[in-house]
Amino acid sequence: MVTSNLAGGESGTGARPCHVEWLRDIASQCQSAKVPVFIKQLGSNAIASSPYIDGVAKSHYKLKLKDRKGADINEFPEDLRIQQFPS
Repeated sequence: MVTSNLAGGESGTGARPCHVEWLRDIASQCQSAKVPVFIKQLGSNAIASSPYIDGVAKSHYKLKLKDRKGADINEFPEDLRIQQFPS
């Protein structure tokens, strides 16, 4: 049984991509299961998706964040500003 979840992207040299949609999916699953979720950071290689850009379906782009680790919660999309602790 999972009692809490800490999620986020990697930072530093060689950080692998972290798709914002992955974090949304994790948060949604945790909320559905009533499991606290803490989004720590987007990471230094955060990738966002847009369903349509100039008529092209589903394109991905790297987010340009001021915080090099992607850890400033104020730069997170509003729906990912979740930092819950287990009770």
